[in-house]
Amino acid sequence: MKKIICSFSFILIIFFTVLSLQCFAEAEITLDVSENNIQKNEEITLTADLENEEIAAYTIWLYYDKERVECVSNEENMNIVDDKIICTWFSETGKNQTIEELTNIKFKAKQDGVAMFNIIAEIYGENGKEIGIKYNQTEVVIGEEKQVNSTEQIEEIVEDSAKDDDATLQIMRVNMEGINPNFDKNINEYYLLVDENVKKLDITAIPSNSGAQVDITGNDNLKNGLNKIKIKVTSKDKSKINEYIINVTKTKNTENANADLDILAVEYFEPTPEFDKNITNYSVEVSNEVDKLNIFAVSSDESAKVEISGNENLKIGDNQIIISITAKDNITTKKYYINAHRRNSEEEVQYEEEKQNIIEEANIVLEEMSNENDESDEISSEEIKNNKKTENMVILVIGEMLAIIVIGVVFIRIKNEYSTKK
Repeated sequence: MKKIICSFSFILIIFFTVLSLQCFAEAEITLDVSENNIQKNEEITLTADLENEEIAAYTIWLYYDKERVECVSNEENMNIVDDKIICTWFSETGKNQTIEELTNIKFKAKQDGVAMFNIIAEIYGENGKEIGIKYNQTEVVIGEEKQVNSTEQIEEIVEDSAKDDDATLQIMRVNMEGINPNFDKNINEYYLLVDENVKKLDITAIPSNSGAQVDITGNDNLKNGLNKIKIKVTSKDKSKINEYIINVTKTKNTENANADLDILAVEYFEPTPEFDKNITNYSVEVSNEVDKLNIFAVSSDESAKVEISGNENLKIGDNQIIISITAKDNITTKKYYINAHRRNSEEEVQYEEEKQNIIEEANIVLEEMSNENDESDEISSEEIKNNKKTENMVILVIGEMLAIIVIGVVFIRIKNEYSTKK
């Protein structure tokens, strides 16, 4: 009897082991390109294949090097957002289908170098269960023929663009919408609000150098309130460590967790890019004489607290100004950054010289234009082009002066109106 029970137990162990392996097995998407070495302005076709897998729906995120290639495809199920292409598909019957070729996309080469392509995906069967997918990547060498005939040579070129001491991420993705700002390898802090039912976040983090080590902590067993998910990237040569943080607030009351800004303005200066509540990093350049910036920051929720630091006693060079917002719940926080560059003496002289040269050239052309009359000879197309260029310079200078005045007036008006409301 004991032998029968042992044998039966052994069979059960084998059965469940096989079953568990099937449940957790990962499918793999392969990436193929029509050419591995192309010239500038030439086109390639990138194909994503999924072999021996029946599926009912998928969403693909294909990340590409937008500095070196541009997408020239335009399919109905495709959407281009910054440096990624999102492709979706689902079975109209809701039943599994064998889909070998997920998508093929054409790219045009823009710049010499190595263009990297990375793919991640969410794929589901007809029962709604997600199929695990291994991410994959490939690259294309753009430029003069360099006899790139071996994998070792391609890897050597790739290493030039992603050094052994590179501790940045190339891709960071969370399985929920709403994370902000948009991922940028040079931005280390992100924000996300989730519902109380969310217990775990699935995060895909791919390093710029495939040899770098990535460790993710804090994404399991999310507690109510503030959670900090940390993504630590250790460079291939172990010389550098970089950390990305996702501030996740788990709450049932998203209104009380609102830590966004509604207005961000700098007196007499216009930060770039244009303000958006989901963009947290800005820059502004100021003259050598400016050592303080007046900043007006209004939160979306007037109950939130706003604190500004770093806007006084500006040193020559770069200065980090931090606008910190604490939401009504006193838990959720968010930071906006302004990099204020105060020009040094040499930069100030160069700036003034360039500005003066533009003004002088503009004055010369304006004087020549004023001396012309209707009987003058026909102006050549080249002269028209030059005159138009200088006219644009005049407009640029005048526009810059007006912009400074307008920004100052708007800043004061907004500040006064807000003070009146308060």
